Amino acid sequence: MKFTNYFLLLSSCTVLSLGCVSEEKPVQATVPLKEIIFTANLQDDSSAIALYRQLHSPEGVWPEIFEANRAAGIEGVRIYLQGRRLVMIVEVPQNADMATVDSLYAASNPQKLKAWSDLTGRLQEPPPGALPGQVWVPMELIHKFPSNDNTR
Repeated sequence: MKFTNYFLLLSSCTVLSLGCVSEEKPVQATVPLKEIIFTANLQDDSSAIALYRQLHSPEGVWPEIFEANRAAGIEGVRIYLQGRRLVMIVEVPQNADMATVDSLYAASNPQKLKAWSDLTGRLQEPPPGALPGQVWVPMELIHKFPSNDNTR
């Protein structure tokens, strides 16, 4: 899979708040989701890590980032930090075509998304094993419980 624009620009997403359903609204059917997991590193610099945390706080994320996620059909994004290692979990509909997600995300506000990517990208580094030009690297699932394998 190629995640050129979307995951370059997504390097700065944060947890989405999807809101809650009021008692007056009918509950919508849930769409089966898939998770795509990525990892990246932050620079080994406490001020870079602090700035990255601030940029991803509820007050720090630009509204255009949330709008781009919604426009692309992204249901959720979570970023975890341990030391300088980042892990990002992106939730999209099970049948989502990632090239389309990428394209919709990038088209939503190209200038603002590039500015955000430039701002956050200078704080990041590729993890070991990244391809040239790649910062966010897809992770391989090696264990799942329950496994959905009823033969055990």
